[in-house]
Amino acid sequence: VVDNVFDDHYFRVKAKVNDEWYPSSWSNTVQLQIITGVEETICNIGADVFPNPFNDEITIATPENYNQNVSIYIYDMTGKLFYRSGHKQIRNKIIIPSATWSRGVYMIDMQTGNSHKILKIIKQ
Repeated sequence: VVDNVFDDHYFRVKAKVNDEWYPSSWSNTVQLQIITGVEETICNIGADVFPNPFNDEITIATPENYNQNVSIYIYDMTGKLFYRSGHKQIRNKIIIPSATWSRGVYMIDMQTGNSHKILKIIKQ
């Protein structure tokens, strides 16, 4: 139990095998960071994703005059990274092939500067 979430907390772990402590099994010391909320950032990424739900590909479209570099990350709901683009400028649209992806829910994280835009998409 952590009494004060604002204090620094450090932990070590020791292994137990067949109900006996394993000799010399202490882990390195790790610091526990307690997150008590998420700071929202004003999003200035003007982009749309379609179709949603999708099958074989996803299209991310930006306004014609949009000239900022954008990094795109797509994760499944377990946090596995399925797609990552470099930090590049999108001219009107980018098409991402997705035919081999499993059915389910994915999150698109678009980043530019200090802004994020997160969109939920569904593979049929």
